[in-house]
Amino acid sequence: PAGSSGSVAEPLRLLPPEDIVQEQTRVSAIHQVCNAFQDIEKKDSFNLDALNSASESIVLDLIDKRNNLVQITDIRLHDDYTFSHSVNVAILAAMLGSLCGLERRDLMKLTLGGLLHDIGKLIVPKSILNKPGSLSDKEFEIIRMHPEAGREKLLEINKVVDPSIIDITVQHHEHLDGKGYPKRLVGGQIHYFSRIIAIADVYDALTS
Repeated sequence: PAGSSGSVAEPLRLLPPEDIVQEQTRVSAIHQVCNAFQDIEKKDSFNLDALNSASESIVLDLIDKRNNLVQITDIRLHDDYTFSHSVNVAILAAMLGSLCGLERRDLMKLTLGGLLHDIGKLIVPKSILNKPGSLSDKEFEIIRMHPEAGREKLLEINKVVDPSIIDITVQHHEHLDGKGYPKRLVGGQIHYFSRIIAIADVYDALTS
């Protein structure tokens, strides 16, 4: 509003919060997840070093902007859902893990677990994954097989995968009240990292 001198107040300059990770970091991570899925599907192997590098880049970006963690509003990308979802979950989980006080080494494991948590969806037909409507009981039963399939796939591959990554892969749909799947684990039976990934997984699915 004009003041007594007739001057006009400066307009407010409201800018959206800066993304927690750099665009280059996000795009590179999506490519690495895509490559890992394709390599596992074609030759039952994948470049673990590349995924570790992507995890480290995410964690370093996050540490660099630690003070902005609670300001983030939208970390979603309009890209192939399976791959961008995995990266979004990894970033959200890293944010939660940082806010929970996890050390850098554990943040690395948590982030890598987020990138790989849905690897078992390789067994699920794309017609089911991309179905716009509700799933039939039979289709949902196929979906419910992906955590165990992911665990088996990672154990089959001759790679040194941390046990916590295996836990994340098989437990990210377990619920504290025992109503999750595939094992109906309860409370402390569920790995701490798996609980964080589960929250990130649901949040990104609901907001995408």
